[in-house]
Parts: sequence; structure tokens; C-alpha cells
Amino acid sequence: MSVSRRMLAASIGVGIVFVIGVVVAGGWLFSSAHGVHSLFARAPETTTAVNVTRFAEGSTLSLDPASSPILTTSNLTIVRFSTSQSTTTAEDILVGVKADTTGNIPAWITVIPHSAPQCTALGGAISCGGLALVDAATGKQVDDGATPTSQPEPNTTITSSATTVTGEDTDLSTPVRIGTTETSDLPFTLGEDGTLRDPDGKVLDSTAFDTSVGAWAVSSEVRDTFAGRSVSSTHQVWTITDGHRLLAINGSTVLWSTDLPDGTAELNGFVAQDAVTSEASSDEQSGAQSGQQSGDATTTTSTPRWLVSGTVGVLATPDGIRATNLVTGAQVWSIDTPVTQWLVQDDTLLIWDGDSVVLADLPGSATVDPTASPTTLTVQSGEDEEPSGTEQSSGTTQSGATEQSGSLSPSESDVQSGDATPTVSPSSRADGLPPDLKDLSDATVEIPSSCAPNLTSTSTDSQTHAVTFRDGTARTDEPLEGSATLKSQTYSLFDGTPVSIVVLGCNAGGTTTHDQIAVFDTDWRLLGSLDPIHDDAIETVGAPTTNLSISSVAPLGKTLHVTISPVNLVGQNDCAECSASSAEETALVWNGSTFTQTDARYVTPASTVRAPLLSDVQAFVDAASRGDDQAASQFATPQVIAELNEPASTTATTPADPSASSDASASPSASVSSSETESDTTLRALVFPEGAAVARCEIVPALSDSGFVTMGDSGVFLSATEGLQTGDFVCGVTSTSSDRSWMSPSLHTYSVHLLLHGTADGTVKIFGIGRSAQ
Repeated sequence: MSVSRRMLAASIGVGIVFVIGVVVAGGWLFSSAHGVHSLFARAPETTTAVNVTRFAEGSTLSLDPASSPILTTSNLTIVRFSTSQSTTTAEDILVGVKADTTGNIPAWITVIPHSAPQCTALGGAISCGGLALVDAATGKQVDDGATPTSQPEPNTTITSSATTVTGEDTDLSTPVRIGTTETSDLPFTLGEDGTLRDPDGKVLDSTAFDTSVGAWAVSSEVRDTFAGRSVSSTHQVWTITDGHRLLAINGSTVLWSTDLPDGTAELNGFVAQDAVTSEASSDEQSGAQSGQQSGDATTTTSTPRWLVSGTVGVLATPDGIRATNLVTGAQVWSIDTPVTQWLVQDDTLLIWDGDSVVLADLPGSATVDPTASPTTLTVQSGEDEEPSGTEQSSGTTQSGATEQSGSLSPSESDVQSGDATPTVSPSSRADGLPPDLKDLSDATVEIPSSCAPNLTSTSTDSQTHAVTFRDGTARTDEPLEGSATLKSQTYSLFDGTPVSIVVLGCNAGGTTTHDQIAVFDTDWRLLGSLDPIHDDAIETVGAPTTNLSISSVAPLGKTLHVTISPVNLVGQNDCAECSASSAEETALVWNGSTFTQTDARYVTPASTVRAPLLSDVQAFVDAASRGDDQAASQFATPQVIAELNEPASTTATTPADPSASSDASASPSASVSSSETESDTTLRALVFPEGAAVARCEIVPALSDSGFVTMGDSGVFLSATEGLQTGDFVCGVTSTSSDRSWMSPSLHTYSVHLLLHGTADGTVKIFGIGRSAQ
């Protein structure tokens, strides 16, 4: 790699070009008969397109220039995107793209915190400032300090995203801004009216440039010819643009000019000097600063991303990347695909079209024949295009996906009858994706048995039912009418494997209905499921057993953002038939066989609250146990801290039913027992012995006056008089100490619980310590 090229590339930022059709406005006496030597003389050799938004439905993705979004290995390009996902804390995703892929599916997708700084190579892993460590080969999260479980290919190195373009010996040219004051570098200036003028003030071009942006120029030394033969003399041709117009000048003669498509200026960074900072923050909309690979947006310069080598220049337009012979105005090559943002890393051209990542290999230095026909590569990355990897005879490469499939309806032998084991009826898909709703609408597949317990099935697995869908519904008429209905479907990517996430409407008979999630692989097998009501992986507190709806599923790789409603919270209706006005938005991560809930927030009419971290609540318990009230006060109200040293009862009688707790004091810290004996033992010593542990935290569901709140295999008696508000949480506390057997985690009731006011960011705010009778 040429050192001078690295330096020049860094000086102009990241470059990419979308084709510009130029119109020759005039002729001249010289021509470049022997071609042009340039890094960009040859068209990109390969083009790969993989659809990302298919596996991140519900999010708007954008390249994050400030976090160095590209890392490369010998067979992978790893791109970082910011997401618009708002149901949980801010997240980014890393996407692994195989450069030689023939499909429309990324190698892997993994979620990292948006707050993670620039990602760098660390052995076989990608380290993002200590907040995320990802195996580069598989995309799986690696424990900090551990060795990646799967190394990249032998001798593979991961390259960071320094702004470079590699090649042999041809340097990149640096665009120079034309001002209103004459400089020694330029033979012209801009007049106050935006016209281009020579040093004597003569107008060279009467069409005004945008003076707030200015114009940028690059020069090319061109060998003169006479009678078709090259001579020793050269002349200088200047190519000038402000992102709206592109023209070439030889001396005082305009050789050719053209208007550029709308959006070209913003896409390539031709922006007003005083608008750079503000526009740098709106990359998601305009992509104006997308070529910047590093640095804070507030320090971004307005140097455009106009990539020039020799006499070939590359610019991006919203419709594609195009290389132009700057002397003749002729198109050299183009990549025809929509462009939202773009980057150049080493020899790789990356295009983001808002749905797909398009990669093209820049072949390096070569001589282009100015008389040769331009080369065009067309990339089609939409979901409704032809199967990916189809080579076109015209030199066009298509990389797309199709929703086509083979026969969808099962044969008679596939339909369950008698004691025969039903056969799953998959059809191979040309795009390599798992089944969609159309595929499943008349197929025989396994579904969770809890979805339709009354459906007849010969499946030997008690956890699943093999059922046959007809027009999207599987049903039975006996003994009770029950049904399972296909409601919605989206794709996701679990550790590099595409899966289909299907929402099922489950009716066990009568009026009882609720939604579940079923996960199918490319062989149409049921990989797993999620029942919001019965599965311990997710606690949909207060949810009624009727009409529980999964209104949205937004995947980010193996993380799913799911919205569930309605949920009944304390202070709202507490009957299953009554409507509720709150919803749960939760994040679930696939661990290989089941889902784990990693985040939840609840949207109520008055506010939105997030579930607290168990570790933060445990920090309060640990501080209270060791007598560190200063540390404990970070998580609790002054009243709770004061009550830690007050006397507490050492004996109590467990109430026989929830109503026994209804006589509790209005003070949140009061015992619910009516038969406690006062002693000198403090509340701290009683309920926070050494080793006390927070077992579980959940939002408080709707209550009448009092009730038993189920929390997994255990629960807690709560009274509505304990100062509870809509959006408050309860946490159960346990102990394995021999003298605290009444706090044993094996009991079905938490004898000690903490009450927390809900907060928007999940900050722990404990306002009460409650005790059931011991």
C-alpha cells in the first residue's frame, strides 16, 4: 500500500462514487489517446448484497461514522449500525458480511450497547471499549478476558477502519476549495455572485455556484497528442464541483459540464461551512457525513468525499456509484443501486441502501481506455428480486432474495390420521430463508402444545403438537372447539442461522385466547417458543388470560423486542375481563434453546417505567447488610434508611390467606403480621443478614385491597395500603442462613420484600421494606 495514498485518502475522508452522466459542452484541441492510469480505472470485480433490515424489522439502521463502523478479516467485513429501536436502552448492531456470499443473508448479527466506543481488533475478537467482546468468526458474545471460542481462519487478521484506499503506485488527488480570494494553488476564484473567474476577473463560467458551500477543484496532468500521437508536452485540466454541478476547464475553456442529481451534494459532503456541525448530526436522514470514519461530528470538516485518482473521479448519487473520466466527461464504470450512505475501507467499497449492505472490491491501479464502453454493475437487493447470486450475461450482478417457495399444501399423507405420525411438510426456498406465513398457511408443522391443548395430535412430544393449518388456521371441533391461528411473521438471525419468528393466536376453546411466539428453522422445525402467560422466561405481570396480544416483534439478530398488551398494573383494573391501558415492551435473547428476558419497560397512561437491574437492588441489600448507609442511600429514600436501625419483630405467624395481610400498617416498612413481638433486634439485622440475596423483581400487578403476587415459583403478599403506585416494583429477598429458615429460597412465599417506585431509566428507588408474617 502506498504511504502517500494513505495520507491523501485520510486527508479527504472516505470516498465513494455514484455514476454521473455527463454532457459534453464543448470541444478542445487535445485528447488523451493512450488512456488514463488510475486506481479507479477498472470496475469493481465482485459485488455482494445482503439484506440487513429483514433481520432488524421495526428499526431504522444507519452507519455510525463516529464509531469506526468497518472491521475486516480475510473473509468477513464487519459493519456497525446504529438503530432506532426505542423499546429498550439504545443499541447498536454489528453485522458480519461474507465477501463471497451468494445469498442475501448476513453471516451473523449481534447487539452491542450504543454507548460502546469505537470497536477494535483483539485477537480473534472485536472489542468495543470493554462494553462488548464479540467473536469475529461467529458473532457470539465472549466473556471479557476469555479467548474466543471460534477463531477466524488461520493467519487471519482483523483490520481496523483507518481511512485508506490501497493500490500500487497511483496517488489520490486532494480536492482544493475555491474561495473568493486568489491563491497560488488555483488559477481562478469565485466571484461574490458565485461565478467562476480567472485571476483578471474574467468570467469563465456564468452559471453561479453556491457560495455558502463553495466549489472544489482537482487538477489532472494530461499528455498532449498531435495527429493521434502522444507528444512530450502536457496541459492541466481542472475539474470543479459544488455537489450540484460538475465541469472541466482547460485554460479558460469549459470542456464539458453537467448538473448532478438532487441529493448528490449532501451525500458527498458538499455542505455549507456553517452547516457542517448540524448536518453531521442528521446522518440518518441525509447521509451527508457518512464518509467520515472517525472523530466527533462536532469537529467534522466540510472537505467533501470526492475520490479522485489520476483523471478518474468517483462520486455518489442517490441512484448509484459512478466513476467519470474527468478529462473527457465520459463514464468509466458505475454500480447501479440506491445509495443512502457509503464508505471506502482499504480496497472495499461499502454501500448502504437503507435495506442492504452492498460490498464491491476495488481492483486497484490500471489504465483505462477512454474509448472503451463503460462497465455497469446492477445490484438488486430487495426482497422481491430474483434469487441471489444470479449472473447476468450483460455483466450485471444481481444479489437479492425471493419470497418464492415450492408446493405449500401438504399431500394427503402429510395430514394426521389415525395413529400415523404427522409429517412436517416443508418446501425448499430458493432464498435459503425459513417459512413465512404463506408457506405455513397450508402446512403440517409442530407448534407449542400450550397454544392449542384441545387440538388432536399424534406427536410423541408432550411439549408440542403436530397440527395442520388450513388457510392459516388449525382447528378442531371436539371435544371443545380450539384453534391456532397464524397472525404475523418476521425473520431473525440466531448465531448465523436464519429463523422465522411467528406469532400464533391460541384459543383453547371458549373465550380464552392469548398469543404465543413460535420459532421455526429453515427445515420448518420448531426450535422453541415463548408463552407470555406460562413461561418463566418472561413475566407478563397482571396480564389477563383473555385477549393477550403480542402486538409487535422487532428482531435485532437473536435479540427480540416484543410488545405485549394489555397488562393490568396496581391502580388499574384487576379483573381478567376488564380492559387495561398499559403495555409491556421487553427484550428477549435466544440462548440456543429458550429465551432469556434482558430488559423490560412498561408504558402506562401516566409514564413509562423500566424494570430495575437485579444487581442494583442487590447493591442496596449488600450495603444495608454491612451497615454502609451512605452507599445504601443511593438506592433508597431517607425514611427507609432511618428504619433500618429501628426495632423489628423476631417472630411472626404466616397468615393463612392473603386477606390476613390487609391489616398492615400504611407504612411500607410495617410487618403484615398482627401477632409480632417487639424486641431489640433491628430491622437491618433481621431482614438483611450476611448473604441475603435478591431473588427476583417484578412490576406490581393490579390489586383489590390485597393479594398474592406470583413471582415465578414463589410470591409475596401485598396490600394496596402499602403506598403503591402504578408502575411500582416488588423484589423478593431470600437467605440461606440457618437462623433465617423463614427466608429460605425454597419457600413458596417471600417473607421479605422490597418496594420500588418505577423510574424511566430503571434507577433503583426503594421506598419500603415489607415482611410477611414469619
